[in-house]
Amino acid sequence: MAEIPMVTVEVLDAETDEKRWLELWEECGREPFAHPGYGRLFAQPDDRTIALVVDGPDGSALLPLILRTVQDGVHDAISPYGYGGPFLSAGIDADVVLDAVSQWARRERLCSVFLRLSLGLEVAARPEVEQASSNVVVDLRRPPDDVWRNYEHKVRKNVKKALRAGCRVERHDLRTDVDRFLEVYSATMRRRDAPARYHFDRDFIMRLADELAGFHSTFVTLDPRDRALSVEIVLESDRFLYSYLGGTLAEAFPMSPNDLLKHEIVRYGQDSGRSGFVLGGGYRSGDGIFRYKRSFDPGGVHPFHVAKIIGDRRRYADLVAAHGREPLSDQQGTSFFPAYRTA
Repeated sequence: MAEIPMVTVEVLDAETDEKRWLELWEECGREPFAHPGYGRLFAQPDDRTIALVVDGPDGSALLPLILRTVQDGVHDAISPYGYGGPFLSAGIDADVVLDAVSQWARRERLCSVFLRLSLGLEVAARPEVEQASSNVVVDLRRPPDDVWRNYEHKVRKNVKKALRAGCRVERHDLRTDVDRFLEVYSATMRRRDAPARYHFDRDFIMRLADELAGFHSTFVTLDPRDRALSVEIVLESDRFLYSYLGGTLAEAFPMSPNDLLKHEIVRYGQDSGRSGFVLGGGYRSGDGIFRYKRSFDPGGVHPFHVAKIIGDRRRYADLVAAHGREPLSDQQGTSFFPAYRTA
């Protein structure tokens, strides 16, 4: 790949460069996944939470990463869970940023860099970029009546059912509502037999609330006896709301409390001037969770892409072979990356 003219890459550390990082975070619309505190949530004790700042003649980009140790002297990097960027200022091209990241990875002799790209990022066809799934975004720029009519019929029916049952939705600060949230969320994860990575504990939730103070809300659907039936943590940026973690009690399904909850989040998003409510996708392509989310905006399906960048190909191949995986040439397009981190 040819050198990119007039592009520089600066590395910020979440511990020593937080002030500078937060200035750039504000410039990119205060996206929660770009906040240094968000990356710290997912960093292990031996990891470093960093951000690449890519500066070019037409703008700059912020890319948060977790730098991990593979073995002594060998490292790789990964985006924190969610939509990791790169977060662009006006003018800079996403492909220029990805080229700069690839060159940085080679210079630093990183084994690999795994990026969870933000929705709507315009990237040309590239061998290292692939669609991992589809996600749903409710377009909040339309008039409220149009948003309501755009729901599938079953959603409108279920919202009315929940209201007839006496349900209501309240919005709180997560720090005052963590125990009620965890009661419903944990029960939901156990019922779904969700992977361990989704079983977040009280310590994680409180750290999330503290790190992103002012940029999250908890929505709770309550029955007439004030019992929490459905809960959701929503992360907030200047432009978007993000459905982050949530759950519903199984015994409350007949009242459809989650349909009402999401409808009220949509209303909050419109009242607060957001342009989209990102619902995410499912565990697997086209599963029931994805279809349920799509029912809130059937035309709001967007591809979710990841980038699989190999910095040091020889070292990557050696690690893959040491873990009993296929040769490097067979790893392109596999479901898990980097392959040497599989069991």
